[in-house]
Amino acid sequence: SDLNKGEWKGAYDSFFQEPGMNHYHLFANISKQINDKTIIDLGTYRGFSSLAFSYNSSNKILTFDVEVDYAGRHHTIFQDQKIKEKENIEYFYYDIFHEDMRDDIKEKILNSDIIFMDAGDHKNRFRELFLIKLLKENKYQGLVIWDDIELNNDMKFVWNTLKDEKIYTSDKGHWSGTGFWIPYNDKIILK
Repeated sequence: SDLNKGEWKGAYDSFFQEPGMNHYHLFANISKQINDKTIIDLGTYRGFSSLAFSYNSSNKILTFDVEVDYAGRHHTIFQDQKIKEKENIEYFYYDIFHEDMRDDIKEKILNSDIIFMDAGDHKNRFRELFLIKLLKENKYQGLVIWDDIELNNDMKFVWNTLKDEKIYTSDKGHWSGTGFWIPYNDKIILK
């Protein structure tokens, strides 16, 4: 596999942290269990989540981030060329969190099988509530994986707002909280 620890050692040690510390093992295992699915990564940052989801090359990862984040920092998606060159990852500099979202982007999101939500600073709930509204209004049929559900009171509020089927997975995910949310369970893709 191209996720060999020796090849990614050093700056990427956090990628190999145990489940419960980081969620990358969980994402790679999910990727191994499914084939020919589209996975959306909202909040690319260093690209580790996209890298983990790309473990199964039959799955397509579409990852979105902004060029300048909420704190005014410039983002460079996939600073490591090895991640950038993964053939099953397509990246976009595009802020999806606004009402005039491009139709082609909206279609990609709503037709995806999995959405991983880790965008923004998780402090004002705007992005999270925007995503919930978009998915509920359009009867999204996939799985949403939430990061940082225990990070602060805003994220705890968001997690507790979700009244549909949800699964707490922090023991296998990220230290700051990981959860699965299924807005409509007509099309469960994970067994």
